[in-house]
Amino acid sequence: MNTTTPDVRLGDDPTPLVYSIGHRLRLSMRDPAIAALAETFALRDLQVVVIADGTPGTATISFSGKTIAVQHGQTSAPDLTVHVDVASPYTVTSCAPEEVGDDVAFGVSRLLNPVVGDWTEAAREFWELTSGDLGMPGRLIAMCGDGQKVVLGDGPVEYELHGSATNLGRVFAGLDSLFEQIVGGALYMRGTMPQLSVMAGASWKVQFHV
Repeated sequence: MNTTTPDVRLGDDPTPLVYSIGHRLRLSMRDPAIAALAETFALRDLQVVVIADGTPGTATISFSGKTIAVQHGQTSAPDLTVHVDVASPYTVTSCAPEEVGDDVAFGVSRLLNPVVGDWTEAAREFWELTSGDLGMPGRLIAMCGDGQKVVLGDGPVEYELHGSATNLGRVFAGLDSLFEQIVGGALYMRGTMPQLSVMAGASWKVQFHV
């Protein structure tokens, strides 16, 4: 099988759900095993409708050739429809039709839930994308519960984030919202409220960037 990484493309006027799915798929394509899984779906020209539970959000993922296309809304005759809880790590709550097979539903779940490897690398990518934005602190200090520390930038104004490797990695990779993780107690911040506002915006930029 040709192992060229599939190209993830978004349809016109993408919604936040489409942006989020596209971002997650691009992260998943970094894993050769997951990219190969997407290729097997493409061989079947698989169309998957994703419905975000409790919201009006719907999107269709089309696997074809070397392209994974994500667009708003749902196709009339999908091969699989999955409901996901977007409040948790895109947990698949149900799927239909059942005869498609659990292996496909499980594969879709894997594609929508990329694994963050090194949280420090995710932090560096976060900083590279957002550090130049208006209002961002000149220096970001991230500290993991095991004592590992990353210092990004060398400006006089700093901001600190503390948490587990898993929670820090997921936020920096754009899989979880920084604001929600701080409010929920999964992360601890040391900084001002204006800084929290700017950092929350940076977090959403990573989640929804093209």
